[in-house]
Amino acid sequence: MTPRKQTGFTIVELLIVIVIIGILAAITIVAYNGIQNRARASAAQSLASQANKKVMAYQASEGSYPADLSTAGVTDTTDLQYSVNNGSNPATYCLTATNGSMSYFSSSTQPTPQSGGCSGHGQGGVAAIVNMAVNPSMASTSNVSSAGAPGSNAVVATGGFSGNSFVRRTFSAAGTGGLYFNPVTAVTPGTSYTASAYVRSSISASIRVNIEWKAGGSIIGSQGGSFAAVGPSGWTRISATGTAPATADRVTLTTYASGSPWAANDYQDIDAGMLTEGSSLTSYADGDSANWIWNGTAHNSTSTGPAS
Repeated sequence: MTPRKQTGFTIVELLIVIVIIGILAAITIVAYNGIQNRARASAAQSLASQANKKVMAYQASEGSYPADLSTAGVTDTTDLQYSVNNGSNPATYCLTATNGSMSYFSSSTQPTPQSGGCSGHGQGGVAAIVNMAVNPSMASTSNVSSAGAPGSNAVVATGGFSGNSFVRRTFSAAGTGGLYFNPVTAVTPGTSYTASAYVRSSISASIRVNIEWKAGGSIIGSQGGSFAAVGPSGWTRISATGTAPATADRVTLTTYASGSPWAANDYQDIDAGMLTEGSSLTSYADGDSANWIWNGTAHNSTSTGPAS
């Protein structure tokens, strides 16, 4: 009896089928993502347009822009951000609508929704953050001073990592100290904060930043970051993360060196200070950065913008 011949797919044929299925799946995913992004963009654009019409209708009726979107009759503000300044001349406003990773904005100067977000707003699905440092680019020494003796008072110098200035502390004799940087006057107990600054030194040194928690002016605890190699060739970012104790009402940042590296006429520079809520270290930014705004006087207030 002649044996029956077995039939089936070869390995090569199976591989070809798998490759074809993979290609079709990739095409389908790309097409689906494109459709989904267009739908999100359309939804965000429509939301911005609807909210903008209500803001403009309120202004036409009341003579000023609403203090918030609810006042203008916007019932659901979950996906909207709104900023207004009725004290400027002319008055201004800007609103950002977000759906997923898509954002559109309308403003007093651009009523037709455009892709993107207002300065100071989160956009593209990334929430806005606040740099709580009120003098982040060291435009003055209003909240910076020498930490530990000996040394001269901190002075503002031209140049720096960010902006047009930085603060320098020159040592009059050997020491380990650095610079105090007081970013804010209030913190929330139980909340995590991440502090950072860019530092530079006239000599090679190992420097870290300490978060010193205070209550009524007295230090009640501290948390330090890792030591980093710092030298004269460029700016080095140092950071630390900590949680405010139950009685903390203020925080001071202090830079310290390992060992006792400083000699007379050595110096340490500091610039681009940042304090944010949470344990994530984000790229430095302040009110002069793209899509960021000052929440008060420039270089003397907190600032807000999207994380990058």
